[in-house]
Amino acid sequence: MDEARSPEREEWLLTLLRDLVDEAGPGKAAAQLGVDRKTLWRCLRSGRLTPRLAGALEGRLPAAERTASAQLRERVAVLERHLEAQAEELRAGVDSLRTGVEALDRAQAEALAQWERRLARVEANRTAGGGTPPASPSPAQGAAPQVVGRRPAAERPWRYHPELVTRAPEPDEELVYGEATPVIVRWRAAQVALRDSTRKFNRFDAEQRVLELEIVIIGEHGLTLPPVTYGWDEADRKHEVWKRKEALKALQAARERALKLRRVRRVLTLGLWWN
Repeated sequence: MDEARSPEREEWLLTLLRDLVDEAGPGKAAAQLGVDRKTLWRCLRSGRLTPRLAGALEGRLPAAERTASAQLRERVAVLERHLEAQAEELRAGVDSLRTGVEALDRAQAEALAQWERRLARVEANRTAGGGTPPASPSPAQGAAPQVVGRRPAAERPWRYHPELVTRAPEPDEELVYGEATPVIVRWRAAQVALRDSTRKFNRFDAEQRVLELEIVIIGEHGLTLPPVTYGWDEADRKHEVWKRKEALKALQAARERALKLRRVRRVLTLGLWWN
């Protein structure tokens, strides 16, 4: 049996014949193919085509293949529109969540600032009334607050909020952050990579790296990330870690959908489409 009449080819021709019979009826199908109805029924029952019938079906294949290709492209277009709509909904949801979280952070920061101002007024009143204010720690006294690092306190530069991570490196910061310093350095580099990413999948990977490092910085080292200006307590840190884990799940799902869409596009464009 030659290549044109391989089992796969003959099965495809039989499928085309059955579709034609279903669409036009046996009489019209036989007339279109130039055979009688008995020959048509005999081929359908036996599953074997006569050379004449096979040749007639071969002549109809280009049109049938074009129709199948058009149907495939339409299904892919529908899938692409569906995926894009889902991605847009996801982006809108993430933006809304980020806006709400930022508003909550600002409200918490303002509340803390109000308490600090009230405390300052109370201390000022006590001083004015002859009370002795509590001694303030200073670098010279070696009374810097406890921080993540495990070195003696006298070696650490004094900071009012040592648990706050800065966006830019500072002198002797390893004495403040201790074991968390290498992670913070990688986090800053990941932030730069995210900002400079222009291709979709590079941005996916950079954003995932930032989230993973932030989970470590907050959850394992107990530090607070900018733009917050006060230290998170344990409940705050747990909430911040949870938020980033949820964002990580959503990011991974979006990346998987984008990857599936890219594979479909590459198939349709014979590998010419890469993004």
